[in-house]
Amino acid sequence: MMRTRVALIAIAVIMSLLAGCTQEQEPEVQLPKALYLPSLRAAATANIHLGGLDADGEITNLITGTLYTWMPLPDRSGTALVPELAGGEPIDVSGDGTVWHVKIREDAKWENGEPITADSFIYSWKMMLDPKLVNSQASNFARYFIEIENALAYAVQESTEPKVEVAWEDVGIKKIDDHTIELTLAGAYSVEEVMRHFAADRSGLVYEPIYEAEMNADRTATLYGTSKETVLSSGPFILVEWVKGAERVFEKNPYYVHADRIKLDKIVYRVVEDPGTRVQMFENGELDYVDLVGEYITQYADDPRVIYGASRAIRQLEINSSYPDQPIFDNINFRKAIYYAIDRETIAELANAQPMPGIVPYTSAAYSDGTLFRTVAEQAGYLPENYGYDPELALEYFNKALEEEGLDKVSVVLNYTTTLQDHIIIAEFIQQSLPEIFGEDRFEMEIRGLPSAQNIDNLKASPTNPRAYQMALAQWGLSAADFAPNKVFEVYTSDYPRRNGPYKSTRLDELYAESIRDEVRRDEKRVVELALEMEKVFIEEVINVPIITSSTGLGMAGDRLILAVDQWSPGGGWCWKFADIDVTK
Repeated sequence: MMRTRVALIAIAVIMSLLAGCTQEQEPEVQLPKALYLPSLRAAATANIHLGGLDADGEITNLITGTLYTWMPLPDRSGTALVPELAGGEPIDVSGDGTVWHVKIREDAKWENGEPITADSFIYSWKMMLDPKLVNSQASNFARYFIEIENALAYAVQESTEPKVEVAWEDVGIKKIDDHTIELTLAGAYSVEEVMRHFAADRSGLVYEPIYEAEMNADRTATLYGTSKETVLSSGPFILVEWVKGAERVFEKNPYYVHADRIKLDKIVYRVVEDPGTRVQMFENGELDYVDLVGEYITQYADDPRVIYGASRAIRQLEINSSYPDQPIFDNINFRKAIYYAIDRETIAELANAQPMPGIVPYTSAAYSDGTLFRTVAEQAGYLPENYGYDPELALEYFNKALEEEGLDKVSVVLNYTTTLQDHIIIAEFIQQSLPEIFGEDRFEMEIRGLPSAQNIDNLKASPTNPRAYQMALAQWGLSAADFAPNKVFEVYTSDYPRRNGPYKSTRLDELYAESIRDEVRRDEKRVVELALEMEKVFIEEVINVPIITSSTGLGMAGDRLILAVDQWSPGGGWCWKFADIDVTK
């Protein structure tokens, strides 16, 4: 009996000890998956109606829901254009590509749980095109991959002379029911073109209560998107912290319609303008990705962490032909002198980039089979030899220009962006090399470094303010050109609202207008023929001076980062919002 009692007591003690161990055991803690990325500059706005900087897009791409989006393929080989807030592909109700219906998902919600409906989109688009607000993205929303009937005319009616009134009811945007929108287009378009158009952030949503609350009394401006408190998310992430010029923090949006595809809990953008500092932060584990520019491309050329892609951006020199104190800027021989005096190959070597004598980027496909436009252009025979560098021809043109203008000497000022390493390289190189070609006693160049926003503002002001700049380094990176090389030239037409200079090429205007006509636009062979002719005109008339395009070595990915795609995609880039983090590393 004693043995039995002792045994029972022993069992009870053991059980109590086991129970105590079980109670003290802590549940496994799941570490949050946070992706840390660099931002090259401060963001100006999170308002999709105004944002134009890359940094603005870093915000809007994460918080803006659109009808369609680029999503990684399951095998990570690229991306596919799929419905996001739309309930399916657009429906061609006219049968000829001019009138479309788009269904809105009935489970689509804002970050606060409120439903997203057809009214949400129609309000956002009406505000985008509002003639009093004069939004910088209005023209691109009205006419980019597709053209919405009367949208551009409605948006610009306040500034058109003679003034032509256009009512909102005449714009090709109509509500059919709470979850259906009808779009009437100014021509016949394909389902792919409609989807591409409504995959851009600018075609997404702004939240009406905040947009209206931040509107000024005369309804000419709104403070929507100027802080985290004045914007609401309809996309995969929520903006939870925004320290201007320092850091932007995003957390996963539980109401996002594709929340099951979002693996990250948080994305943090850290603003670091200096490329060397960015690289050091990456090496210290403070960033999961870093872009490589300048000397760092060579330094890390053999590093297994390097990931490769392509760049749409072409660095180019703008010559302000309307600058009142420099009539020689409008002299074609002077402009040709500058074009042929640029040693693009040497500059490209210094900047670890690619020389570019033309204006259509390497990312642009000519045909649906993937043939690149630059391959076709090389075969066309119009590109000058040696990437356009011909110092003897440049001097010949320069002498002609001086004689025609009755000048002995030309002094110019070139603006550049101080935070872009290749801008600095280009500016310093041509400041030294051009006087060596033209004669130091006959040509001098002063270079002025400006903050990015100031340089851009000067460029955009030039069509209405002739004194905005003399010469300036600039760049365009147009996503539309990935699928249509002719779209590159829209920004150089004489009536493009956001152009960088006072362009006035009648021939380019005519060719571009022909390239977007319905019967032409759907004939890819003819579009390429016109794009080739436009690039030829661009070079012959020196609309501006292309110099280099960024190298294809984009940056390095850290060990924790699990990319959503194996290669950079024209539609979605690296698809950061669909990336993943290995928290064990």
